[in-house]
Amino acid sequence: MPLRLVASTADASPPPPPPNFDKVATGSRGHGISLLHGWLPPTVEIAALVLVLVVIGWRTRRRLLVLPAMALVLVSSLIVLNQWVGYFPTVQIAWKAINAAPLPQQTSLASLSSLRGKSPETGKVVPIQTPDTASGMFHRTEYVYLPPAWFTGATPPKLPVVMMIGGEFATPDDWIRIGNILPALDTYATKHDGWAPILVFVDTGGTFTNDTECVNGPRDNVATHLTQDVPPYVEKTFGTATSADQWAVTGWSMGGTCAIDLAVMHPEQFGTFIDIAGDIGPNTGNKDQTIQRLYGGNAQQRAAFDPRTVMTAHGPYTGMTGLLYAFTPAGPYGKWTGGRTPGGATDEHTFLSGKSSNTIKLDSAAALYTTATKAGIAATLYSSRGNHTWQAASGAFGSALPWLFDHLHTATAAP
Repeated sequence: MPLRLVASTADASPPPPPPNFDKVATGSRGHGISLLHGWLPPTVEIAALVLVLVVIGWRTRRRLLVLPAMALVLVSSLIVLNQWVGYFPTVQIAWKAINAAPLPQQTSLASLSSLRGKSPETGKVVPIQTPDTASGMFHRTEYVYLPPAWFTGATPPKLPVVMMIGGEFATPDDWIRIGNILPALDTYATKHDGWAPILVFVDTGGTFTNDTECVNGPRDNVATHLTQDVPPYVEKTFGTATSADQWAVTGWSMGGTCAIDLAVMHPEQFGTFIDIAGDIGPNTGNKDQTIQRLYGGNAQQRAAFDPRTVMTAHGPYTGMTGLLYAFTPAGPYGKWTGGRTPGGATDEHTFLSGKSSNTIKLDSAAALYTTATKAGIAATLYSSRGNHTWQAASGAFGSALPWLFDHLHTATAAP
């Protein structure tokens, strides 16, 4: 049976994504010297090639040029790697990230009381030091976005919350600095009299390279941190809503895997999830490598954090909604309604059989979607053209944002 991808019709499902996430996101990056397109990347690559050729061809005084050539080759390689993942869209953003410059619209927790009743035109980003009381997890500074509506009245309204999770190599502020989602948040708030959910940007690793997949194990107790440290602190500090239908979790790549995993494992906390290009389940290699690296050799622990296993064991869910996105560079796009995906995978043993990463992602999303719908979750799966980059991730979130926020607004207004 061929893959069936059809254009979405107007229903309760999220709106269909644009044909190409990469192109949509690229045009909204602001000013600066691009590290993804334009003149700089090819200029550095050509300069590196020329200098290497000079070093190879110049028999005398070659050593005077070796170090500069090596440095330029390294810079060129980093630029190519960056183009592959889209981590730093501009030189300016890269410089600010490297130097830990304040985020746009950042203010301190202590200054919030002075802003109450003043109805700021844009939301505010607040660094928070979340306790590690339950998890003992070492983590970096996390962040909260407060929409203008939070500052109205004598006390903050009980706004819904969206937990935001980044990719494997990440910092907690990536959705803000790299994903550039603040303009979309403020635009939505402006159109809704300042109303928008609170967003909390969490840490999942403690360091840039610690791939935890949001599980509890040798790499830290991340699942406990995200479910027992963060929500109580956010609810108490910012007076947010507390019910599951007013808490959502969103992530991309590793974060997408985390999003669906956290939701199906903790339906009492999260009623909605968005999985953007996540995997079939937490993994750091093949099955044996994953069991050893993430769970210290405990296969039962792996099963406890496998989303399909969890959904099947849980049985019918009530009131949970999920959205999954998969990217493909040139394949069909639209809503997936069943049938075989391009890779034809039907179980996890065929997922890593030499197929392209985007085919694997679509196979993974299809398998998760199938299990989720069987378990009573109101799930939707879209495939869209794009690559596995931050630009595609922010484009996907921007596409889903109005639906997600309207969905939470409805839950907030319900008696």
